Amino acid sequence: MNEKKGKGRLKALLDNMAEGVIVLDARGKITLINKVIEIIFGIREEELLDHPLIEAIRNPELNHFLKEALDTRRVREIELKMVTPVERIFKIRSAFFGEEENDGKWLLVIFNDVTEIRRLEKSRTEFIANVSHELRTPLSSIKGYVETLLEGAVDEKDNSRRFLGIIEENAIRLDRLIGDILELSKMESSSVKISKDFFELKEIAKKAVEMFKPDLKKKKIETEVNIPADFPRIIANKDMLEQVLINLLDNALKFNKEGGKITITAEEQQASLKITVKDTGFGIPAEDQPRIFERFYRVDKGRSRETGGTGLGLSIVKHIIGQHGGTTGVESRLNEGSAFYFTLPRE
Repeated sequence: MNEKKGKGRLKALLDNMAEGVIVLDARGKITLINKVIEIIFGIREEELLDHPLIEAIRNPELNHFLKEALDTRRVREIELKMVTPVERIFKIRSAFFGEEENDGKWLLVIFNDVTEIRRLEKSRTEFIANVSHELRTPLSSIKGYVETLLEGAVDEKDNSRRFLGIIEENAIRLDRLIGDILELSKMESSSVKISKDFFELKEIAKKAVEMFKPDLKKKKIETEVNIPADFPRIIANKDMLEQVLINLLDNALKFNKEGGKITITAEEQQASLKITVKDTGFGIPAEDQPRIFERFYRVDKGRSRETGGTGLGLSIVKHIIGQHGGTTGVESRLNEGSAFYFTLPRE
């Protein structure tokens, strides 16, 4: 009776843990499984008591790890990718507890889900690698042309002016890149609740278009702001939403064809407001569309660099809209253009 009562208390304790826990006896048979394990692997303790763990979780690496733990009776640790049914990464630690008398030694196995931690670590590593690469390109160009000028080209009037123009272009690109990195970093690290205002969408849409007038004229691109007069007032951070439209317009301008068109539209949906910036540009291949909002992701790296793109504009858009509880997306066909849209919840 005492043994049953003690096991019940242990079960109650383990069920309240955030980690998954399995207890095996000295023969490797299941004696206890907590609720977290039942939920993660879709199994039930009462159906598996006194069965080998391999019957519950069919993973050869885990089975081998536990066999070694049972044989050596030492504290062991391993990190495994497991399908549960989605792929997760677990840090698994095993240790013996209890007394040897009457076969009272058990193996405690703790599953700590580190999937999100590893994803963030990978994201940070990739971000640092991408930043290093993106900064190195303009810096190398600046360094190369400065060295050429110092070696005597400064006395060649035509060449020196051309070289200085290239240096200036790369310095501007470097400044833009650093600005975008700082902006994205600030948004991602900020825990401050954003302030929201009531304002007319058409007002900031026209203001954003006005900023690009010289470049639009240069490429002979027509613009149309098609927002109904009775469209509901937006409830959002005005400066941040203006930044979203500027980034989307900048993207539509850079990747549009000469003589093309950019259209800004807005429509009411049942639970949200949808704003779309459509262009008649080169379009985006279907396989690239799911990744288009990733940091530094470029469909055409050469064209993006030529137009001064940093690869962060759409990431900033996604982050801002995410902070407002909205969604972002793109619809595009090659050589027919792209329609980037975002939604904001109706409040």
